[in-house]
Amino acid sequence: MKTIISMRREIMHSFFFLFCIFMGNVTPMFAQNFNECGTSDVPNHIANGGYTQTVDPGAVTSSEPKVYNVYFWGVNDDDGNNPTPLTEEIVLTATANLNLAFNKLKVFFKYRGFEHFNSSVHDTVSSGSSLYTYAAANGYKKTDAFNIYVPQHMTSYSGVAVKNKTTSVVRFEALLKPITVHEVGHNLNLEHTFRNYNSSSSCERVTRDLNDQYYNADEAGDFVIDTPAQDPMWGDVDPNTCFYTGNGEDCGDPPTNDPPDPYQILPDDVSNFMGYGGLRLCGSKFTWGQMQRMRAAISNDVYGEFAAAETTIAALYEPYRGSYPEYYPHPLPWEYPLFQPGFDYDFVECDCECPQPVEWDNTNFNYTTTSVLSFSRYETNYASIIHPNHTAIKLGQLPNHVLVGQKIRRCYDNWNSPPIIGGDVVKFNDNIFNNNVTITPQDSTQINNPNLVNELEPGLYNIIKTDVNGNNQETVILKENN
Repeated sequence: MKTIISMRREIMHSFFFLFCIFMGNVTPMFAQNFNECGTSDVPNHIANGGYTQTVDPGAVTSSEPKVYNVYFWGVNDDDGNNPTPLTEEIVLTATANLNLAFNKLKVFFKYRGFEHFNSSVHDTVSSGSSLYTYAAANGYKKTDAFNIYVPQHMTSYSGVAVKNKTTSVVRFEALLKPITVHEVGHNLNLEHTFRNYNSSSSCERVTRDLNDQYYNADEAGDFVIDTPAQDPMWGDVDPNTCFYTGNGEDCGDPPTNDPPDPYQILPDDVSNFMGYGGLRLCGSKFTWGQMQRMRAAISNDVYGEFAAAETTIAALYEPYRGSYPEYYPHPLPWEYPLFQPGFDYDFVECDCECPQPVEWDNTNFNYTTTSVLSFSRYETNYASIIHPNHTAIKLGQLPNHVLVGQKIRRCYDNWNSPPIIGGDVVKFNDNIFNNNVTITPQDSTQINNPNLVNELEPGLYNIIKTDVNGNNQETVILKENN
């Protein structure tokens, strides 16, 4: 029998997809025959430059963090009808899932919004190419973002993507499933882990022994050496445990007395985003080799689209909606600055007397380790992820890197009171509290005059200041002789 050297496969920690909270009640489970990816298995070899096939985690952890904008497009019928329209909650969840999957790669996604366009031809599609062409020609493509198109239906697949570009299509029923991560993985030049599994002449062999004459993991299959030889695993996965239950074996063993080597498939391999076990149900992991291949695609950027979609680390510290009050107490209701889910947030005490948050690159403020408000990356109450007054933002997912430095940024320390817009000076003519008073209305300049009290005649007064919210501040003074 051949000697098979089992390679240690480093994988990212599994995480819980947020889709079940939302999709369980709003969409039916789509049919199994649609649970498939339409992205071509023909590799884009021009993008392989710089890919060293290393599985060393340091090749990823020492790389520069990248932040990309992401934008979503829902597709309606011509008349605007759409029984499954996108909502902000749904696309925020999809963005959170992308960050949960790609942050270990030091790739981050900044949610930039969503909109719909009308096209009955494209609300049900069989491939992505016509939709990409139509969208780009009609102004439905952001050149500075990853664009994820979400038709109501697809006639053949659940998703499709263009390798080394920033466009993909995911049918609505699949958006919050691992398929979205799978397609963005294709954008970053990953292949299916089972590529060419049924080709006896070019399939990936089981052996991981570098000295074995049949070793070809570096030039067959997905070209990633820490993913095993495998087939799509349709029907060969226990949905409760994500264990491989099939009996697949080496597709290219020569006719010898040795039986074919069986697949060496572990639960972590079943859970790989780029296999169909991961695409359908269990997806939660990339290997270090896959992450390195994606980083190589980013560095190579053969079409220049990754650079165009890139934004700054500072963007992760900016709210996607809402605004900061200029003073407290402020008019109600007020939509506070809201931050996208998918990150661990700590809002810690800070001091800078800055009525609006300081810029990201300004670290000239004091802060403590006391957390006023914190949120897990799995937080599902998105309306609660706000930036409180007198705090700065700490993002737990950001790496310790020279481009990041201090993680605690954007101190917001607002002690401003509401503007005073007018008021009254009430003089008690008998110098006692009774109804014998003289009331002198004041405009904003008069009531805010710093010499107001000094200019009053001796006597008993009530100074009433009215703020912009209609609230009164009353101060009783006894003015004696000057």
